[in-house]
Amino acid sequence: MKSVLRWCVVPLLAGTLVAQTAAKPRAKKAAAKPAQPAVTLQDLQSLKDALAAQQQQIEQLKQEPPATHRPRLLPLKPRPTVKRKRSSSWTATWLT
Repeated sequence: MKSVLRWCVVPLLAGTLVAQTAAKPRAKKAAAKPAQPAVTLQDLQSLKDALAAQQQQIEQLKQEPPATHRPRLLPLKPRPTVKRKRSSSWTATWLT
C-alpha cells in the first residue's frame, strides 16, 4: 500500500513543482505615447461659432410675425352621464 501511495504522490508533487516554476516571463511594455488633449482650441472655437449661429437664428425667428393661420379650437362638450343600477351583490360591481 505504501509503494502505491509513493507512486501516486511523487508524480503529483513533481507536476505541481513544474507548474509553479514554468511561468512565462512578462513582455516589457512599450513606452506610452503622450496622450492628445481631449478638447482642442479648434474644437472650442467651432462650438462657439455654432452657438453664435444658433442664437442668431433664434433672434431671427423671434422677429418674424406670427403665423396667420391658427387652428380653431372647438369648445369642449360635457360627456353625457350614464346612470347605472346599483346591485347588492359585490361580485356584480367587480364584473361591470
